[in-house]
Amino acid sequence: MHVRCIVESKGDIVLDEVGKKLLSWAASMAGDARVDLGPPADDGAGTRVSLYLFDLARAAANRPVQQRVWTFVLHFLVSVDAPAPLDAHRVLASILAAALESPEFDVGDTPPSVELWRALGVRPRPAFTLHVRWQHRKELKQAPPVKQPLAIGEGLLSTLSGIVLGTGDVPIMSASVRIDSLGRSATTDQNGRFRIAGVPRGIDLRLRANAKGVELECAAPGERDDKEDLVIRLPL
Repeated sequence: MHVRCIVESKGDIVLDEVGKKLLSWAASMAGDARVDLGPPADDGAGTRVSLYLFDLARAAANRPVQQRVWTFVLHFLVSVDAPAPLDAHRVLASILAAALESPEFDVGDTPPSVELWRALGVRPRPAFTLHVRWQHRKELKQAPPVKQPLAIGEGLLSTLSGIVLGTGDVPIMSASVRIDSLGRSATTDQNGRFRIAGVPRGIDLRLRANAKGVELECAAPGERDDKEDLVIRLPL
């Protein structure tokens, strides 16, 4: 019997649905054994199957345009405790075989570590890890269509003008000035001057000036007078 345990929630978190489906799936193969989601224990109270969620990890996922999608892999520790070891082995083998045959599960390649058993405070026992994918989706509200032509306010953008000078305030020609955050750049003319268009107002920017292998990083304040040149002095 295979129960689909890849649960997708839409808007509401329904992680508990994974546990409910796992309980139903494991109980169908555990016979008279008790099945629960608690951690393994050394209580010796009959045959018990533990499906313990001990870890979860974010997984990469394709994100549809109209949705936000979070995908996780849930790591369950599957163990069986019974007064008779052979009974525990029989029940665990039945659950393990069903998990291996099911396309909905991924069985871990390595056994649980000694550190994990120590953290749980119980003696090691035959067990395996079961990995289940869980997705949470949230529908995004679609923006209404734009019915008017797009208009860009000219007051939001400006042209940054400046001059690159060397030692003794000598203009430096063919110097490169760039704004990495905007992907914009310019080269100084024979008078050392440059102009970079399409620079937003009100935002402090970092510029890099480079000439003859010498590079200097400087700031251009967001609140600036477009009529005044930005002066960059390179140690050349």
